[in-house]
Amino acid sequence: MAAPLPLLCLQLVALAAVVPVLHASPPEPVVKCRSGNADCVVTNAYRTFPDRSTCRVAAVVYPADESELVAAVSQAAARKQHMKVVTAHSHSIPKLSCPGGPDGAGLVISTQKLNGVVAVDATAGRMTFQSGITLSELIAAAAREGLALPYTPYWHGVSLGGMLATGSHGSSLFGKGSAVHEYVVGMRLVVAGGRVVELREGDADLLAAKVSLGLLGVVSQVTLQLEPMFKRWLTNRVQIDVGFESVVGSFATTTEFGDLTWYPGQGRVVFRDDVRLPLSAPGKGKNDFTGFRAQLSVLLGALRASEAILEATENSDGKCLLAKVQVNTLLESGGGLQNNDGHLLEFTGYPIVGNHSDIQSSGNSEATLVL
Repeated sequence: MAAPLPLLCLQLVALAAVVPVLHASPPEPVVKCRSGNADCVVTNAYRTFPDRSTCRVAAVVYPADESELVAAVSQAAARKQHMKVVTAHSHSIPKLSCPGGPDGAGLVISTQKLNGVVAVDATAGRMTFQSGITLSELIAAAAREGLALPYTPYWHGVSLGGMLATGSHGSSLFGKGSAVHEYVVGMRLVVAGGRVVELREGDADLLAAKVSLGLLGVVSQVTLQLEPMFKRWLTNRVQIDVGFESVVGSFATTTEFGDLTWYPGQGRVVFRDDVRLPLSAPGKGKNDFTGFRAQLSVLLGALRASEAILEATENSDGKCLLAKVQVNTLLESGGGLQNNDGHLLEFTGYPIVGNHSDIQSSGNSEATLVL
């Protein structure tokens, strides 16, 4: 059976006509309650956990500062209630945010409102944040001070506390490495009973607290060592994959923000040459990765239907062709990279030069396009 690519193309043309009537809507809350903040169900950004089970809890609290966080932990400890932390988007796939227990008697502490800047020491290049601040908010706040967190995950919807708890990282072998926790120089945690523990640079326990999976307490505040803002220069180059493994090591040690994507079925590999430049370098490039943007739900449905037909008919040639079209489209369009300063045609070719804060992370998937 022939691949349904002509049908998909027709669907894309038809969808272009209805784009003006679309709107964006935020995702549903990850905690839903039947009565105020009581009798709740916890999920995640994916709307499901691998085991398909449901996490039920007795209540959720939304502290907005450390004193409210202390009160929540103290009261739950007095009731001998299990408690866990959940973030605004609860991005983790594992069910780490569920306090456990078949009777649903646990408490969820949301850091959704713990999302501010606590202190700025511009001279030392340090900033202290509440743990629930999203990476997007953190990057923007640091940029306003002329500072930058050098290495981060690629999606900016994750929270600072969540990144640390799960050992999140970027892609680099430079400096201390690309793990976010390597740039933590101070933390404040609220531990069982409501006691506040402050850890500073040089404290042995800080190493354990940086990547704790939330087992040592609720992270209240985090102090990061940042760098002066800089710019980045990047381009994507495609090569055949024969022998490419022999250059991976040298590529990683000479390209600070380098990345590569291997397409074994297509026999090619994409190297992203990505280095830093002085802030004075010209360029206003940005990164708004296509894969993280809000997507037309009907377009996604059509694409998945085409994939399902190819799978059901065991049409391997069609599957390979569809995959190649998708990759080619991503590469030719820049994959969301922008260098045309707000014009309708966002991408005019490589290289891309822009502030680190505008390139290091992206994601508009906090909103979803719907009909």
